[in-house]
Amino acid sequence: MKRLKQFNELLNNKNIKITITSASKKLGASIAQHLIQEIGNENVIGIARTPERAQDLGLEIRRGDYNSRKDFDLALQDIDRVL
Repeated sequence: MKRLKQFNELLNNKNIKITITSASKKLGASIAQHLIQEIGNENVIGIARTPERAQDLGLEIRRGDYNSRKDFDLALQDIDRVL
């Protein structure tokens, strides 16, 4: 219950930047679409190993590969929360 309350408070903050990992996959894309409805696409950033596969989500997509710390460090710049 406490986590749900924290999540709702997070969604009410319209100035927060949230990133979704694996944005090109089904679950990541679904979460991204839900967050876009809640806080707008300017506040949601997707991370994908192959950004071209997530272009149709209508949000900024950054390259990120779990096997490359450098990629993820760059992808997570100016991000407040990661899902």
